[in-house]
Amino acid sequence: MNINIKAKIISSVTAVTLAGIFLTALALSDSETPAYSTPPDVAPPTSAEPEPVDGFWVCEADGYITVYHNAGRDTPVETTGIAVRSLRAADQDMLRAGVFFEDYMDVVRFLEDFGP
Repeated sequence: MNINIKAKIISSVTAVTLAGIFLTALALSDSETPAYSTPPDVAPPTSAEPEPVDGFWVCEADGYITVYHNAGRDTPVETTGIAVRSLRAADQDMLRAGVFFEDYMDVVRFLEDFGP
């Protein structure tokens, strides 16, 4: 019985040590944060002629947050169920102006901030 207790203590200490190493490595990893600003040289999604730039626009359409591909702004890629009127005034203004992203994963991370 004494050997079982020692084995449990050793395995518990090992598990806590490994968890600490993992969390330390995760905290020290260099993660790139996405830029949420609209580039000045790209027209907002309401312009008549889209520029041939890859990327995505997140903006308001019919009162909801909508995602458009920059090359085809006539048809949305995704219309969320997030009502713009339910957001803070600063977020409403930002979405009415439109936010440009080069990568769709940045769009997903951006939308997570507004989800339930």
